[in-house]
Amino acid sequence: MKKSFLIFCMTVSALLAEGGADMSSIMDKAKSGDAQLQYELGLHYMFEKKFDDANREVPPDYAHAFLWLSKAAQSGHAEAQRLLSTMYARGRGTPRDPEKAEYWLRKSEEH
Repeated sequence: MKKSFLIFCMTVSALLAEGGADMSSIMDKAKSGDAQLQYELGLHYMFEKKFDDANREVPPDYAHAFLWLSKAAQSGHAEAQRLLSTMYARGRGTPRDPEKAEYWLRKSEEH
């Protein structure tokens, strides 16, 4: 996963560097259906380390990770489908659902 998060960081950096894009334009591209950016945003919410005002680590935002990974998975992104399967299996960002976990795992294996 660290490799995928690194790819996300590099993608965001490249988008920001070219043409003065900002985070809102990255979000707009993800919202318009860019499955790779949706996947990378899901990784961002799942793995980015955040800290509160007292410098304590804040837990990952699994709900937003689930949202973006779901969008990417529905567009056919195999890695997003695999992660979505894991989220359903573990109940991260969504209620635990073994049947949906199995469904998304099978979909990811079709690629």
